[in-house]
Amino acid sequence: MTKKLISRAALIRSSLILLLTFAPQCWGATEATLRFALPDKHGFPNQEPKTHFDCSDKIYSVTEVSGLSKGRHVVSFEWIDPSSDLRENTTYDFYVRDEASTKLWAWLELSRASGAGMLQWLNPAAGLEEFIGQWDVNIIINDKKYKSSSFEVSC
Repeated sequence: MTKKLISRAALIRSSLILLLTFAPQCWGATEATLRFALPDKHGFPNQEPKTHFDCSDKIYSVTEVSGLSKGRHVVSFEWIDPSSDLRENTTYDFYVRDEASTKLWAWLELSRASGAGMLQWLNPAAGLEEFIGQWDVNIIINDKKYKSSSFEVSC
């Protein structure tokens, strides 16, 4: 009787270990990171993460996801401005071909209101006031929110 209990416990423990090891991939569990960066000299996101940007910067939002099943997926980058309004939404399809992580990015360039360029020499923030403050970015993959983070814009 004791041997049966011990072997049954060992079988349950082994099954649980296998389940915890392989189930996340079967269930489509995904890990995602999110960082912000400036462009490098070739126009791609720089490796150095940043959280503070100038009004004239091109701001990259970079996410790295792993654990997605092979095949077609959809990613959305929601850019929420300092007044909590959805300012931009960048959405595109991407394909996962192997088990490695996939790097995805989108960028935001802020533009002055029309007519504000003439005042720029007096006030560098002219026409950009609505962009100053904390921005939030949400990463949504296949209609599920995976990651959120924020950065600051100042002039």
